[in-house]
Amino acid sequence: MSTRRCWPRAVALAVALASLSCAGDPPPAAPKKTGVSTKKPPEPAVAPAGSSSPAAASTAPAPTATTGGDANVAIASPAPTLPPAPTPMPSARLTLRTGSQDADTWLTGPTLQRPRAGHIAAMLAGALTVFEGDVQPTLEVLEPAGGRWQLDERLVSGPGAFGGISIGRSFGALAESQGEVWLIGGNIDAGLQGDLVRYRAPSIAETRFILDPAVQAAAAGVVGERLIVAGGADAKNGPQPRTQVFMLPDFEDAKAADMPLGVAGAASAVAGGRLWVFGGYELLAGQPVARAAVQVYDPVADRWTRDGGDAGAPAALPLARHSAAAAVLDGKVYLVGGMGADGKVIGQVDVLDPVTGAWTRAAALPTPRALLALAVHAGRLWAIGGMGADDRPSGVVEVYRP
Repeated sequence: MSTRRCWPRAVALAVALASLSCAGDPPPAAPKKTGVSTKKPPEPAVAPAGSSSPAAASTAPAPTATTGGDANVAIASPAPTLPPAPTPMPSARLTLRTGSQDADTWLTGPTLQRPRAGHIAAMLAGALTVFEGDVQPTLEVLEPAGGRWQLDERLVSGPGAFGGISIGRSFGALAESQGEVWLIGGNIDAGLQGDLVRYRAPSIAETRFILDPAVQAAAAGVVGERLIVAGGADAKNGPQPRTQVFMLPDFEDAKAADMPLGVAGAASAVAGGRLWVFGGYELLAGQPVARAAVQVYDPVADRWTRDGGDAGAPAALPLARHSAAAAVLDGKVYLVGGMGADGKVIGQVDVLDPVTGAWTRAAALPTPRALLALAVHAGRLWAIGGMGADDRPSGVVEVYRP
């Protein structure tokens, strides 16, 4: 009997271990296609010269020297054609130009063509691109002017399209390297996936089936020549501590130490030549429990450290959470949204200085979400989609200027 992924309570969606699919027709939530705040003072408004095209984009998770105040981004929010998002979306045109968005603020961006949760987002071929998180295999690309998203369904155009991908997936991990985007593992209707899909352009992808075990909701990143996949939930044992390392470009396996704490649903980012893993969940008595752990992997030394450990260990999260998203901007790691220990989605934004290990608080996400994607584009953070408080995939996009 065929199965389709269902969208139950957000906790169950984020952390189901045996399977994230259920028998029967998809429920309405998967449409057929459808503490202290630190602020910088706002910069004076400066009229842009010439075109209003976006400035050169930065690529997460590598640190960028672009500052939020230097971005020149035009964003239009057209009237949505999909069911209402968790919070009302303004229909007026929004313009983000140099100096017109205050520091430490969020503004609403263009709504996704399709609500998504458990997806990834990154810069690909110079464009902000959203991958998967839908019941069908799709991409969405932000138009150059930043006004709307273009839906790309060429993944199902024929045999072998997009490396043979033919079924939409969720809960894959993201890694980026030299303009390439990796979608790692995840879940489709048929179960967990053991593949790594490398996108070099929206219509050019390569697939390798080498994850052992196959996992969903893992942490991942590329450090130097090493592609690192840490933790995640497998089909039998739930969250597990295994670290899988592949040497690029030949995908040779490299021995790697296990994580101190096996978690799934953790956020991750690469900073200072190390992979940082934030939060995640364990299973206790069959129930997911959000953790505040911060675990850091040095691939050269093949060594993990975690909060509360040796001298120089990172500080724990200010708030336990899983299913959050992380990205690096201006050398700082931003941890956005997620699901707290009480099982409710949150909008809290915490900022880590990876040099000092200190956390500060930024303006909260206006629309709290878990299972969202976070990317850096034109000197700003883009919080894209996710699971809202109504337990439904969302098309909300909100844009943050540090």
